[in-house]
Amino acid sequence: MSPIYIGPRKLAVGVTALIPAAGSGSRMGAATPKQFLPLAGVPVLVHTLRIFAQEPRIDDIILATSPEQMDFTWDLVRAHGITKVTRIVAGGAERQSSVAAALAACTARPRIMVVHDAARPLLHPDGLAEMLDRAATVPAQIMAVPVKDTIKIVRDGMVADTPAREALWAAQTPQVFHVNLLDAAYAAAAAEEFTGTDCASLVERLGVPVAVFMGSPENLKLTTPEDFAVAEAMLAHRAGGLNALGAET
Repeated sequence: MSPIYIGPRKLAVGVTALIPAAGSGSRMGAATPKQFLPLAGVPVLVHTLRIFAQEPRIDDIILATSPEQMDFTWDLVRAHGITKVTRIVAGGAERQSSVAAALAACTARPRIMVVHDAARPLLHPDGLAEMLDRAATVPAQIMAVPVKDTIKIVRDGMVADTPAREALWAAQTPQVFHVNLLDAAYAAAAAEEFTGTDCASLVERLGVPVAVFMGSPENLKLTTPEDFAVAEAMLAHRAGGLNALGAET
């Protein structure tokens, strides 16, 4: 039987951020994993960590990276002064195993867990802050955006169905949970040998409602070289030097 989660009505906030950063980034076509590639002269992972390091309610950050990159990651964290990183653990081949390893390493058991992709370095701090505001009373929430394109379900190279676009949202991170809920969700998934594509999919299997917080198209996940070009333009735009298309302002 799956563990049953019965959450409190309200929690005081104590927050740990879990950052899975063990991916190989094979779709980038680069020898270096994408989270370590430079973006506007700074490694992608550092951009991401700075967002969480600068949020005062984040108590600490746990990273999960590949075993062979652990020493390098510690050096990177120290070189950029990210003092909120307290632990770096060996991640697995799948995102789920990396989050599980980071979750197991969090011995202090904070009340709130924030899980965020290392390759989403453009999260706006205001979005993170608003999700933390809601976290005291909302046990499970994800950032997501409505899809813009018509989605087709395809089988054997043929369209099998066209679901209503109004009901379709693209999940992003952060995903924010009360820690006892996330513990229960990962324990159930391990017991049943279930692998999901994100933390929320594990929580959903417990029958717990997952709230949706409106995200932003700017919170893109860097996957291809083209994504890096878009991200560079967005960072320049935020800095005020260029507009989103790269023209001088």
